[in-house]
Amino acid sequence: MICDGRPMHWPQVLYRSVSLGELQHITETGKIEGGGSIFNPFETRRGVFFADKIDALLIGHGEHLPRQVTYALRDHPLSRRSDFLADRIVRRADLILSLMKADGILIDDWDAGDFRLGFSRSKVRRMTYKGGYRNRHAYARNFGAYRRLVKALEWAGAAYDCEWQRLHAEKVQERRSAPYTSAILATHPVSGGTVYEGPGVSGHGDREYCFRPGQLTLGHISQVIWVRNHKLMDRCDAAELPERLMQLRPSAESF
Repeated sequence: MICDGRPMHWPQVLYRSVSLGELQHITETGKIEGGGSIFNPFETRRGVFFADKIDALLIGHGEHLPRQVTYALRDHPLSRRSDFLADRIVRRADLILSLMKADGILIDDWDAGDFRLGFSRSKVRRMTYKGGYRNRHAYARNFGAYRRLVKALEWAGAAYDCEWQRLHAEKVQERRSAPYTSAILATHPVSGGTVYEGPGVSGHGDREYCFRPGQLTLGHISQVIWVRNHKLMDRCDAAELPERLMQLRPSAESF
């Protein structure tokens, strides 16, 4: 469980480990937006996280290949399709749940949560057979639409998994010859974020710093430290970043 955060008042140099793809995105947009924790479904804060020191744990974030692949596919058509279908499933599930509430059919929060994610369909449907006669036609219509959406999401998910595996295998080969495999952003002294401390903190040991996506920008970066296979290899000033990325463009675009 994540502990409650406290405001960050004093300016401090912070570090964020990123893939080369995220670094390219930051250079193009001028914003540090992160990946929305798409690789971690249990992370609900959806912030951009930093550490106050460079250690193996921090380096591992940017070097983690599955994380890099997931970030690279964040705008893939299959990813957008899955997000669209998941949203439609939630909306359709909420319609059904509202009908059940109107009919006095009780459902616990756990089953309702699963149903909104596309699970427990048969269990919820059986519950409507027992008491939902007043809205039986609405149930039949909405459950039919719900079932079709879930099937479409299953297909999109399977296709996405195939693409993920293909890209992962491709990146394993590319990493063997890439000059750098990730990078670490070093900021100027910054404040205005939220500090999370204690054993409940995930991601950066016992302390991490959270900012809103885009709250910190390219202008807040003082240096970029280049990493290859978990080893610090080189560094450059932020002003040199566009030129350095031009030299690394194939690697940056891949990740």
